[in-house]
Amino acid sequence: SFSFNLPSNNIKIGTLSDAQSGLFFGELRYSALLPIPTLADERRFSEAKYTFSQAEQNKIPFSNNLGNSGVFNFTNLIPLEMLFKSTTGVFDLNLEKLRVSYLEIDAIAGSSTVKFAPDFSTKTFIKSQAQTITLKIPKQTEASIKVTSAFKALNLDQTRFKKLDETFYKTISFDQATVKVEVEIAGSASNITVEQF
Repeated sequence: SFSFNLPSNNIKIGTLSDAQSGLFFGELRYSALLPIPTLADERRFSEAKYTFSQAEQNKIPFSNNLGNSGVFNFTNLIPLEMLFKSTTGVFDLNLEKLRVSYLEIDAIAGSSTVKFAPDFSTKTFIKSQAQTITLKIPKQTEASIKVTSAFKALNLDQTRFKKLDETFYKTISFDQATVKVEVEIAGSASNITVEQF
């Protein structure tokens, strides 16, 4: 699993190219006014956990605006779990060619864009206070959206997603599908958009 626990960040996720090897490759840039981010790894049997973290900085006013910027590409050979936590963050997560089985985003403010894979099931949990959330789901992939939060707008194709109650939407063949995307959003997201490609 991969965890990004950084107070403020702009993170972009993609897939390793054919010329790249290993589990992941990336670059993280940070302000010299903030503590240096660290990478810790923990291995047990056939599992590995990588955690990017950064100490809180309380002495510098507006330190959350300084931020970190990172681009990371991951292998598509094994299933992955990804967790993102920040005070304010911009996440551009392209999972289209990855095998991400579990995704969790916990951010107070900012924006999250997630593009899902057409051939791999992903469970996603998003907790937000003031985020703009865009979910890009392949048109051939069954999906469900559960919103246990207050939000200003929920934009989705209601001919594709059946509204079961005030908080739960799913595609017609969701229950029978072997590959599916499940999303649950909690908190108070300001805007949620579900797109298809």
